[in-house]
Amino acid sequence: MEIEKNYLHNNFASLGISRNKFLGGIILGLFYAFIIYSLLYLTRESYRILTVTENYDLWILTDTEVNFYNLFYSFISVIFAQSICFSFWLSGRRSSFAWRGYSRTSIINDQNVLNWTFMLWFSKMAVFYVTFFGFLGGFYVFSLFPDYNYLFILIIIVLYLHSWISIRRVFKNKSLRWMLISIFIVSGLSIGLSRINLIDYKAINETILKMDISYKYNIVIPESKVYARLENRYLIKNIYVATAEKSNNNKPILIIDDKKIELNLLSQIIDNWQMDYDAIDIPRIKYQLHIDKNIPMSFINNLKKELGNNCVSKIAYAVLPKIREYDKRYYRNYAIMLDIPCSVTFDFIPPHLESYFDLKNYENIIEIKTENKSLCHFNTSIVKIDSLKEQIKWLIKKNPNYIIKFNTTNNDTFSAYLKLLSIINEAINELRNDYALSQYKLNFIELDEERKNALENRFPLRLYEDAYPL
Repeated sequence: MEIEKNYLHNNFASLGISRNKFLGGIILGLFYAFIIYSLLYLTRESYRILTVTENYDLWILTDTEVNFYNLFYSFISVIFAQSICFSFWLSGRRSSFAWRGYSRTSIINDQNVLNWTFMLWFSKMAVFYVTFFGFLGGFYVFSLFPDYNYLFILIIIVLYLHSWISIRRVFKNKSLRWMLISIFIVSGLSIGLSRINLIDYKAINETILKMDISYKYNIVIPESKVYARLENRYLIKNIYVATAEKSNNNKPILIIDDKKIELNLLSQIIDNWQMDYDAIDIPRIKYQLHIDKNIPMSFINNLKKELGNNCVSKIAYAVLPKIREYDKRYYRNYAIMLDIPCSVTFDFIPPHLESYFDLKNYENIIEIKTENKSLCHFNTSIVKIDSLKEQIKWLIKKNPNYIIKFNTTNNDTFSAYLKLLSIINEAINELRNDYALSQYKLNFIELDEERKNALENRFPLRLYEDAYPL
């Protein structure tokens, strides 16, 4: 058997790669790089659309995040394309017993195993992440970028180096020069490819977010130190109040089910809502009011009066925590609860509402009235708002048979009203917590339900609002 020339020489010439095959491999690699990058890019955008919540909250990526993920996808794509080039160049006629045949087979097999193993692992990780942090709303509170961006960098480094293992094993130190050239080529192609945005992701963001009423009408929710998370979403109905449009004579906008309505149509809508519930559930329905902080109280008071005239006894003012750890969309269900007078008596009505709003039942009437941003009327005095909480606590401790009469004026904004309402809630919460610490050596939140209920009855939030000025 005749020995082929240079069969023992470990170089590209000995592997029989012609110029045409070399150029064909480059063209094939560039084609696959674009295809793989496109697939990864489109998959990301598809997942973002699929994870849109019922409130039209979208998994929003900032420009920095998009650029980073694009660069990651492009590196993965170009490294895969390089691997495809290696396999293409080395494919073809093999000698079963020659060193050259073994080299070809070893390199091609390693490239194929690397590609399929990585694709399987990467797909599993992507599905896991999207399931738990996409479909379940985890994108509000968790993001891989920028806190864990080093993971993506390590993946690229490991994938790139692994693609050269079998080549390094065959060609030893001669391959170092090829690796150095490859690094510059792969980096340059990846940076260029990452600049391609196949879909206008900003247009997707804007299209979906415009379906969110708060975003569409630019409703600025006020902040508060006290709040509760609303549970039982099936018992919650959302009402939005936005600032006036320029063509609307400064009249606030009332939005329900993504439709602007007049206040006098609210009765019909509430009737339709309540028809979907059993009679025992109607008093338990919570009407969450998403109100812009600049809305005048004249409109809010009339809204509450209309709600009370239509069998509504529980409302919840949407608020944002003053100190937020996550995206503000995460706090969509946070609110301050409030009972309001209801003009209709139900067959079933919570006992605490039967005489709740009769001032004659209380000895200690604490009267609060707004004055300006820093002062308020407190009984017969004018006090600083910053000292109001301690004054309320002192009077309640003095006589626990109390009710707080809260007066607002038509000129007050909802933000000013909610600030005082938050202070009142803070005072009650601190009284409960102080008592829990003194009696049980525990914070209020750490108590069991029985003790919590006992303390809520001892220090209830009794609030009477002179809420309907004409």
